[in-house]
Amino acid sequence: MREIVTSPNAVTLDRARRARFAPQLHSPVSNLNRTGT
Repeated sequence: MREIVTSPNAVTLDRARRARFAPQLHSPVSNLNRTGT
């Protein structure tokens, strides 16, 4: 997925990825919702 990093959509995907990798930074509740479905 490194080849599509230049795409504007890739930037959005990267942001979503970072939010998933560190959801606790955004909201602890989100972290619980993601891990404890």
